[in-house]
Amino acid sequence: MNVILEVSVPDVVKNLAGSGAEDPKVKKIIAEAQAEAAKTSENFLDVFVTKYQKEVGANQLGGLFSLRLKEEGITPNSTDAQVKVALEKEIKAAVSNSYQVVQQRIDRFGVAQPNIQILEGRGQMGQIMVEMPGIKEPERVRKLLQGSANLEFWETYTLSEVQGALQNLDSRLAQLNSGKSSKDSTKVDSAQTVQKAEAVTQKVLASFKANRAALNKEGASVKEDAARKEALKVHPPSRCFAIW
Repeated sequence: MNVILEVSVPDVVKNLAGSGAEDPKVKKIIAEAQAEAAKTSENFLDVFVTKYQKEVGANQLGGLFSLRLKEEGITPNSTDAQVKVALEKEIKAAVSNSYQVVQQRIDRFGVAQPNIQILEGRGQMGQIMVEMPGIKEPERVRKLLQGSANLEFWETYTLSEVQGALQNLDSRLAQLNSGKSSKDSTKVDSAQTVQKAEAVTQKVLASFKANRAALNKEGASVKEDAARKEALKVHPPSRCFAIW
């Protein structure tokens, strides 16, 4: 079984352009470059850069990509050549990541001596060739290779950033369970706090297994509802907790 997989280079470029990709002129250039690359077998990036220079002017790519390519040293004053090199690097990184994903998926089938190559010829930017001998279920393999992954990014906190709020909430929950109000709270011995830091953290995090939508779920007991209200007093509604 032989297949050619392709990373969408236009989508990579759109993502790197950020909000600039929504500009009507940029949209038009990308669409035209994509159509021309398909007809002429040229690399999309080469066609895109040429068309952008004709439509917008020379050495204007920096203004479009400087925000997302800042770590690559791109600024609004960068030359088109510098921006193109940075774009090529990002595209190659995307293809390399896809290559690793494909390799991992193929390994699940135990294929003997699969041949997986990143193609780099004319018009082959973003393409990955896969050769798999002896495949008996080609449709199953095809679906596995074509399946898309869902990648999400979450801003995370260190324990030092949230430990104070967690300990505050732990005290509130303890008072709630004992029937005391938060006004009856007493100081906690610092040594005891240090010794029980890990236990406190795990105990409090366990109270947040449900997501924000579950805070007001129907059928919750009075005590559970009160505990959630106490949690909202010390944690912003946007903060979520994941338990591993």
